[in-house]
Amino acid sequence: MKRAAAGCLLFAYAGAIPPARAATTCTLDTSGGVFGSYDPTTNTTLTIIGSGSVTCTYTGTGFDATITLATGSSGSYAARTLVLGNQKLKYNIYLDPAHTEVFGNGTNGTYAITVCFAGGTFSCPSGGSSSGTKLSTPVYAMLPGGQDVAAGSYTDTLVATVTY
Repeated sequence: MKRAAAGCLLFAYAGAIPPARAATTCTLDTSGGVFGSYDPTTNTTLTIIGSGSVTCTYTGTGFDATITLATGSSGSYAARTLVLGNQKLKYNIYLDPAHTEVFGNGTNGTYAITVCFAGGTFSCPSGGSSSGTKLSTPVYAMLPGGQDVAAGSYTDTLVATVTY
């Protein structure tokens, strides 16, 4: 029986402090996930739950921040891929446990995370995602069964960006 070990790094941080908000810094902490052993001879779907949090330190007024997630090695939000040489396993990352909201950049049917950090005279509008200095959120990854691939360790690297 063939088995493939699949893993993925859910987040890597990329970002810069905009000159207009030099007193603000944001950091992204992540808990990635590993799908574990994958059996391509079954139709068993593998799912994992990871988490990410963004913490911002700032003075003065608050602000809105957006967290986006890149496509990874596939170049597409439709199906991200874990790769081993020329072998590929399709998977994706979602913001909901029902696996309907693809975590992306907010375009082409994907969803980004928007968070409001309150402070000074800046109040989060009604319905804002969060206020304070930290937002933590779970993310859900799903690897569909029935993909015929060679055994080995499959990986993908995704870049999360915090824009504020």
